[in-house]
Amino acid sequence: MENNIPGVTELLRHGIAAAQSGRTEEARQTLLRATELDERNEQSWLWLSGVVELLPDRRVCLENVLAINPDHAPAQAGLRWLDQRAPPSPPTAAPELCPRCASPLFQTSEVSEGDIGSKIA
Repeated sequence: MENNIPGVTELLRHGIAAAQSGRTEEARQTLLRATELDERNEQSWLWLSGVVELLPDRRVCLENVLAINPDHAPAQAGLRWLDQRAPPSPPTAAPELCPRCASPLFQTSEVSEGDIGSKIA
């Protein structure tokens, strides 16, 4: 927990204690302040990742840890965990096919006026 910026170590300790005792909002505010004072403090970012509410915010915190220390195993594990929980991509609708020739039908928005002649010919 060493750093050269006054107050960050104390904020980090306070934030960790709040997180460990379930005072999530207090931990979030305290750790956020620590990251504002020292953007390169990987421990502040790591602990903040555990108390933010939204998964995208958690991802940002963990990515910040890895920007500081690419070999940080807990941050790497956290991102893998998040990747496993990412919602699947929505299925794409199959194109509507022409009943006579089975070629894809064009949606009106896909064809410009200049293309109409080439589509008919």
